[in-house]
This record gives sequence, C-alpha cells and structure tokens, in this order.
Amino acid sequence: FGSVEGNEGRGTEHPFIQQGTVWGDGDALAAELNARALPGLRFEPLTYTPRSIPGMSTDPRLKNQEVHGIRHVVTDARAVRPVEAGVNVLHAFWHQAPDSLKATFFVDRPFRNVTGTARLYRMIMDGRTPEEIVAAWQPDVAAFLEMRKAYLLYP
Repeated sequence: FGSVEGNEGRGTEHPFIQQGTVWGDGDALAAELNARALPGLRFEPLTYTPRSIPGMSTDPRLKNQEVHGIRHVVTDARAVRPVEAGVNVLHAFWHQAPDSLKATFFVDRPFRNVTGTARLYRMIMDGRTPEEIVAAWQPDVAAFLEMRKAYLLYP
C-alpha cells in the first residue's frame, strides 16, 4: 500500500496493519472485505491521522491529514494468505476511489518496484477480480515451488 495514493499506517502506532485514504469510506471497505471472507482475517473501519513519530516515521504519507480506511485483525495467523489479502485490499480501495483519482491511484514506478511488475496494477485497472489476479499467478507459483525443491534442506 506504500506505492499508492494512501497511507499504510506509517505515522501511527500500528503501521502496516491499517490503510487509509483521505476519500476512503472505512465502513464500506470493511464490509466489502469482510464479505470476501478472506482466510484468517477480518477488517474494521478506521479513521486516523498519520503523525510524525520520532524513531518510527518522521514524514509519513498524508501526514496530519485525517484518513479513512481499514484495520486488519488477524483471527487465525496460520490461515492468512498475505499476498491474496493485499490484492483484495488494493482492489477494494481502487474500486472505491473517485473516478477522477483512479488514473493516479497507483504510483507507477514505485509500485512496479515493489511488485516487480506492472502486471498487478494493470489487471486491477482492467477490471479483473482478485480471484482472477491470484489465479493468473498460479503457473508461476507452481514453477517456483518446483524449482525451489532442489534448495530445500528439509523437504
């Protein structure tokens, strides 16, 4: 979430387990994400204001601005699929973004650097569902799992 026009919880005591935007509707986001029944997670609506916190985050994105979004609550750590959860969170925020902001929602180069490809944001912008996005990666995941077998100390 650090490469989109929002805050990833930096500037709070709970970085990376909450996200928000100045235009977000936390109630709607939490309801949508909870309806997706992501394994091991539930989401709560949240409003917060990122602040400078010495030793943690001195200049967080959207500093001193009220943002609205969600907090991740882990209900079963073993069941959580973090990449799939992240795709769903990005998808929900992007679809909630006002049309006037969608073209700049993803900060292109940093987002590509974080994800290693432009494929994810293109798929979201092209209207693909989170399930379609995750399914599109499965051949690459299977190839990686096969390749890594030679390097596992304990198969």
